[in-house]
Amino acid sequence: MAIDELAPNDLSIAENLVVWLRAPDVNFDEATGMWMDSSGKGHNAVPVPDLDQEYLAGKLSMGEPPQIFSQPFATLMFGADDADLMVAAETNGGEGFENITLVAVYKRIMEIGNPSSIRPVGMGAWIAGERSNNFDLGSDPSIRKDNGNIGAGSYDVEHPDDTFLIRIARLDSQNGINEWFNVEGEFEKALTDTGNPYIVGTDNLYLGDLRQTAGGSGTADIDIAEVAVYNTALNEDQIQGISAWLQKNVGSGGGSSRPFQITLLEPSLATNSVSLTWNSRPNRNYTIEASIDLRDWLEVDDGVASEGDETTYTDDAVESGTQVLYYRVKES
Repeated sequence: MAIDELAPNDLSIAENLVVWLRAPDVNFDEATGMWMDSSGKGHNAVPVPDLDQEYLAGKLSMGEPPQIFSQPFATLMFGADDADLMVAAETNGGEGFENITLVAVYKRIMEIGNPSSIRPVGMGAWIAGERSNNFDLGSDPSIRKDNGNIGAGSYDVEHPDDTFLIRIARLDSQNGINEWFNVEGEFEKALTDTGNPYIVGTDNLYLGDLRQTAGGSGTADIDIAEVAVYNTALNEDQIQGISAWLQKNVGSGGGSSRPFQITLLEPSLATNSVSLTWNSRPNRNYTIEASIDLRDWLEVDDGVASEGDETTYTDDAVESGTQVLYYRVKES
């Protein structure tokens, strides 16, 4: 059965997207070391500040095309021997998380030490003093630095070395933790740890080896291509859809780093029509819906073909005398 792709900023989940770091060749500024947030929430990642040691940003890297993805893509590379660590601070308003879904596309190349000590992406870092027994995915390697050890020895899918993977972790405060890998084009559940009331005490998102100063913890080169964080526990269909979208769109622009949104609305009283334009993706179809109260939505057209990176549609059947009319666009 075909999997329905779901863009990380699809309208159905965009409200819960609190940070989206993507396309570093477009959104990373080498001069300032800032990786711009494409979620629209302003949670840009920058080198870790205000510590005894000055940490740097990752280095822009243009690697070889990974095997499961549709095209080459840029990454930020965090070297085993470099003091590079980045943070996007207070991604949930400083409130931590009771529910979270964390998505990462990355590659690890072990240098020395214990692979379970390498934490490429996650909430809380040893170096930043944010150790707490909360959202620790605990081994091989953790996507999050923590002081606990959730799931150690209970992974059903082996974590690969020297190849990119899509890794999605979800914490549901009522139902525990699940984790999925997409390593060879197959979406597989890697970990289930149910029934524990975990929370995440910090919402600072760190990138790089989060334990790089912990003695004897191991070192690795880490390439990070894309990261997305949601302040909710997405369902498995949504998670699988995001994985499928990433497999085809990491590095492609995939509608560029612009959010999927209506960018222009032009009513015409003379012709009782409304023209709307939105950021689209090539080779897609869209459904247009309208409402007078934001509660009841009527379908205007369900077969609008994409015109490329931007599509315009005119609704020429607006009822005369309509005072207020709202529109929304869905990718079919």
